[in-house]
Amino acid sequence: MFVFSANAQVGVGLKEPSKSESVRPSHILRNSVPLLIESETEIKEENKVNLQEYVEKLYKISSAWYNDGALPTIASGEYMVVFIDKNGKRSETPTYTKDLVNIKKEEVKSIQYQNGPDISVLYGSRGGLFGMVFIALK
Repeated sequence: MFVFSANAQVGVGLKEPSKSESVRPSHILRNSVPLLIESETEIKEENKVNLQEYVEKLYKISSAWYNDGALPTIASGEYMVVFIDKNGKRSETPTYTKDLVNIKKEEVKSIQYQNGPDISVLYGSRGGLFGMVFIALK
């Protein structure tokens, strides 16, 4: 294995790596790159959302995408969600988003949005028009 050495003689450039040298190049900018997310001290209370708000925003964005900009006229708390238990079994009947308020972030394993003919067959016209959100719990 060879690494480039900045200390190598002109025209040579390659040498066997020593134990103190890394094969990976050093990243000079690593500490100077800005964070891609706000630090805890910069978080604004009005930016926080609970699970109900998150899921309803997901429905609105998905509806705008799949329905050419048309937003749902469903009241808050009336969007449907299907739970998946820790064994991977889906609940037989959807739950309304108003029931999500008390579920903590730590209890959620994943959130998945699905849309298509299968969802329409399984969940009727509402599922076909808006898709369905599936929440897997830990």
